[in-house]
Amino acid sequence: MFIVALAYLAFVNLALPPSMLGVTWPSMRLSFGQPLSAVGLVMPVGVLAGLVSTSLSPYILRRFGVGRVLAVGSFGSVAALSLTATSTGMWQFLASAVVSGLAAGA
Repeated sequence: MFIVALAYLAFVNLALPPSMLGVTWPSMRLSFGQPLSAVGLVMPVGVLAGLVSTSLSPYILRRFGVGRVLAVGSFGSVAALSLTATSTGMWQFLASAVVSGLAAGA
C-alpha cells in the first residue's frame, strides 16, 4: 500500500512543475530580468535531464528497487519546487529545471 501511495504522489509531482511554469513565467521573468522568450531555455534543459534520468532508470531500479526510486523522485520534485520558489536568478531557475527533470525521469 505504501508503494501505491508513493506512486500516486510521484504522478502528481510529474504534472505539477511543467503546468505551473506556463502560469507563473510571465511574472517570474520580470524578477529575473528576462524576456518572455527565455522560457524556451527552460523546457529543453528539463527534458534533457529527464532523458538522462529515464535512460538510467533500468539500472537504478535494479540496484535500489521501486520504492526507494519513487521516494527519491518525489523528494527530488519537492526539492526542485523549493529551489524554484527561492531562486533569485535565471541560473538558479535552470538548476531547478534540471532537478525537476531528473526527478521526473526517476
